[in-house]
Amino acid sequence: MDNNYLLFLGIAYLFTGGTDLLHTLAYKGMGIFRTANTNLPTQLWIAARYVESTSLLIAPIFLGRRLKSHAVVIGFAVVFVFLLGSIFYWNIFPDCFIEGRGLTQFKKLSEYFISIILLISVAFLFQKRRYFDRDVLRLLLASIILTICAELAFTFYVHAYGFSNLIGHYLKIISFYLVYKALIETGLVKPYSLLFRDLKQSGERLGETNKKLMELESLKKDLTNMIVHDMRNPVTSTMMALDVVGFSSEEPLTEQQSEFIQLAKRNQFKLSEMITNLLEISKLESGSMRVNRTSLDVGNLMSLTVDRYVPILEAAEKSVRVSVDPQAQTIISDESLLERILSNLLSNAIQHSGPRGEVLISVVPAMQQGAVSVSVRDFGEGIPMEYHGKIFEKFSQAGLRRLGQKTGTGLGLAFCKMAVEALGGTISVESEPGKGSCFTLFLPEALPATG
Repeated sequence: MDNNYLLFLGIAYLFTGGTDLLHTLAYKGMGIFRTANTNLPTQLWIAARYVESTSLLIAPIFLGRRLKSHAVVIGFAVVFVFLLGSIFYWNIFPDCFIEGRGLTQFKKLSEYFISIILLISVAFLFQKRRYFDRDVLRLLLASIILTICAELAFTFYVHAYGFSNLIGHYLKIISFYLVYKALIETGLVKPYSLLFRDLKQSGERLGETNKKLMELESLKKDLTNMIVHDMRNPVTSTMMALDVVGFSSEEPLTEQQSEFIQLAKRNQFKLSEMITNLLEISKLESGSMRVNRTSLDVGNLMSLTVDRYVPILEAAEKSVRVSVDPQAQTIISDESLLERILSNLLSNAIQHSGPRGEVLISVVPAMQQGAVSVSVRDFGEGIPMEYHGKIFEKFSQAGLRRLGQKTGTGLGLAFCKMAVEALGGTISVESEPGKGSCFTLFLPEALPATG
């Protein structure tokens, strides 16, 4: 049974039962220890009860924890040998019964102390009741309570064959039988009941975990949307203010002022793209992105996307050449999402276009019938092969810092990969240090319809 409390208890009762066996054999009438009097079996009894009660007190510690059974067996063996040595060899174990006088003070106080330990173990066991089958728990609690009653009965007798001693032994026999029922019979007769109980509990815990994960995912989505929308408003206002400054100035702007305004516009444009990417990545991850199927010309869409970057290209003194194969067919896809993909690829290529300041774009029919391939190439520093596997990860600027490149947020390419896959396509990269990079986008003839 997958319950370390019961495993620990089973090992403990092996040694407790062994000591109780010696207790039984130590009486004169058994003829084993011929020179022994009533004190010897009483000492063995107290030793066994200390082992039993302490074990019941410690056992709850191992619930939900790893238990090294071999180490536990060795530990109990050491204690067992020490107790027997203190009784039979060193004679240092306190006397528990004196002929003609009855029980010693040590024996009576020990019984009370053992009862207190057992009461505490009952409290700990009840506190950990969720780990146990209901029937097993009842048997264990009943066993411990009967053991306490037995210990109290053993404080009254004057000789070994007194009535309270007899009652105490009967209670002890019943107590051991209940432990047997809990540990052995339940595990053999009802193993499937215990198994299904554990599976049910595991399922309930998994359900609770999934519920918490869903709550966290919802919180993440709401938080992302809130942050993105709160950031988008000031960015838009800033861009509008920059336009007003450029056009409403009474005196012509100096060259340095114009450069500052253009720099501010470029940075605001990048920030706007980052916010949009963050929002759309959140939608793609949560599955809330709505994909609309419409007929569109990829070459024409690419040209319109390039037109949006003309002011940035002119300010940075860079150029883009677009080559569209007339045979590139119209496809059915999501125009808005595809435009965002092309925009990110173009922005990335412009940023890393290198000294030539040139970006080449080609739109051609793919080898697959009725599909289109879009390639965006720059002539910058390039990316080493060992970093190609990480380039599409979120917040990854694989290899770029090492090469001294100006890096972005690592969101653009991550968004492209997720968005392309949402459109039923694929994206790949070819790059070599010193020769630039080429990102190739394959789009299917038609976006798969969703249910």
